[in-house]
Amino acid sequence: MVTTAEAIIGLRVLFRALGAREEGFVRFISWVSRPLVAPFQPIVGNRTVGEDGRHVIEVGSLIGMLIIYFVGYLLVTVLVILAPGPLCDGHGCVGV
Repeated sequence: MVTTAEAIIGLRVLFRALGAREEGFVRFISWVSRPLVAPFQPIVGNRTVGEDGRHVIEVGSLIGMLIIYFVGYLLVTVLVILAPGPLCDGHGCVGV
């Protein structure tokens, strides 16, 4: 889940920084990522780069990525500490 959220927000940041047009896949990524980055947008304003103003560095989204990563890391760490043995699923084990 954390990896998926990070990838979606990362694509949003990349598309905005490159000045991509809001069409097709870019519009979809923007729509999906909006609820993920909304809590972090008021923290710091976006920075416009370039003469045309189309290239935007979303500082709030980068902060959101950092916070989501640390929350995911914290949850995994707590689960490893509280679990009696290794946490295993069909793809591997955590805490081995």
